[in-house]
Amino acid sequence: MARPGVAFVIMAGGKGERLWPLVRATVPKVCVSVDGVHTLLGATLERLRPVAPSAEVLIVTTASQRHAIRRMLPAREHRSLVVEPQPKNTAACVALSAALLAQRDPTLVMGVGPADHWLKPVGAFHRALRAAIELAHEREQIVTVGIPPTRP
Repeated sequence: MARPGVAFVIMAGGKGERLWPLVRATVPKVCVSVDGVHTLLGATLERLRPVAPSAEVLIVTTASQRHAIRRMLPAREHRSLVVEPQPKNTAACVALSAALLAQRDPTLVMGVGPADHWLKPVGAFHRALRAAIELAHEREQIVTVGIPPTRP
């Protein structure tokens, strides 16, 4: 079976109120560095690239954060930035991304995740994400990857 086309949607619109004073109007949460080297968004991009190196990437953010995020992105990623018409949380972000990607290629497997997670080591994540992509492609269905919840 041919490898599926993949697109990663990175949700990068959160306010980051719990990270104050690191996060301010001029410094969105995803532009903060946890390790002093990588921003949360930069680490997310680096974590996803090995899974599907040719994947299309959409980085979805809000109008108030777009300039700060664009400044921190390498030039090759500028075309990946999508600004939500209105911030309406996760479901609207995913629906907008799905509509944009379906216009480009309705056969893509779309992976969606936040830009504000910090995962180390990433080996198990890579294996799980590759398996999820293959399963979604083979069965043409939604696959979720995550930690089983222990409380609401």
